[in-house]
Amino acid sequence: MTNATKVIVKPRLLLIPEFTELEWEDIRPRLEEWAEVASFDPPGVGDEPRAERLDRQVIVSRGLQELNRLAWERYFLATDTTAGGYRARWR
Repeated sequence: MTNATKVIVKPRLLLIPEFTELEWEDIRPRLEEWAEVASFDPPGVGDEPRAERLDRQVIVSRGLQELNRLAWERYFLATDTTAGGYRARWR
């Protein structure tokens, strides 16, 4: 493979919010400089319809819907320390 045919793929980051995707407002532009970045609002926030209950599993399900929409097969999850418990439920 020559240098001209190499494809550079940016890493993909799904930003997991605790309350709203606006939590990532300050850092997201810096992440977008080197990665493909997506985030989402949990149910009941922004334009998202309300859920009967709001717990970690509901937020994880919403994140999985976002991944399906994006059709990403490989990605990294990014959370802050308070939303870190969501990572364990993505398996």
